[in-house]
Order: sequence, then C-alpha cells, then structure tokens
Amino acid sequence: LAKAANPNRTLIMTALNWAWAEPNTMIDLFFESFLVGEGTQELLNNLLVVALDAKAYNRCLQIHPHCYSLKTRGVDFSAEKLFMSEDYLKMMWRRLGFLAEILKRGYSIVFSGSRL
Repeated sequence: LAKAANPNRTLIMTALNWAWAEPNTMIDLFFESFLVGEGTQELLNNLLVVALDAKAYNRCLQIHPHCYSLKTRGVDFSAEKLFMSEDYLKMMWRRLGFLAEILKRGYSIVFSGSRL
C-alpha cells in the first residue's frame, strides 16, 4: 500500500479477474486511458490493481508494478459472474471487506470498479 499511495496516503484502486485481464480486454483499455489522458500518466504510480484470482495476478505483474492478490478460500473468481448471482455477491462482499481494511489503515481510496 505504501509503495502505491501518494504522500497524502491516497490510492487509486481497481479490481481485476481473469475475465477482464486477458490481453486486449478491459484492463488494457483502462491502462491506456491513463497514458492518453491529459496529466494522468503519473497517476499510474498511485494505482493498485487488486487481482481476484491467480491468472489475473500474473497478468497484472506483467503490466504493472503495484499488484495485490486478494485470495478467497474455496471460491473461483476467475470467470465473469452474473449480476446478483451467489458468486457475484461473494465477490462484491470480499472486495468491500478488503476496501474497509484499507480504510482502517488510514488510507483514502479512489476506486474504479467494473462489473466483474
């Protein structure tokens, strides 16, 4: 967290699973938006990508220095989850719990999430 946060302890975060991590998918478009935006490239230094499965984590390590593997025992978050399905709700609650832990540590978060 400390490596990605700015001096005010603010992080930009996004969550990622393999469904959105494959090459030429959403994650590449997301990174491109930082590169082509006006004055946004340096914000990549404050971006933490939270990977919800091993494949997404490995892909993140290939394209970005600030990656975190958020593991959940007994649940496979690698595939896209249907909105409001049991697995989707588990994924959302796990992600919210993680965000709460970061806030408890005194960080501020700008979260950019997609429907994974």
